[in-house]
Amino acid sequence: MNTIKNLLEVEQRIGMKLTESYAMWSAASVCGWHFSHPASNYFTLGRIDEDQAVDYAKRKGWDEKTMLKWLSVAMK
Repeated sequence: MNTIKNLLEVEQRIGMKLTESYAMWSAASVCGWHFSHPASNYFTLGRIDEDQAVDYAKRKGWDEKTMLKWLSVAMK
């Protein structure tokens, strides 16, 4: 892990550090390694109905404008 971190110079370039337990600091940091295989099958989730979007938005405490901003691409 340290070799990759050093090669990418993440601390110098973006200020992201790893704790002793290899958690990312700052907590807002996002990182991932993605691997694929030519024989793999990938899928996407289907579109959601408006009632599903409304229910989710209600649970998140979003108003309609916020719901449409974040969920419109997934709605039927």
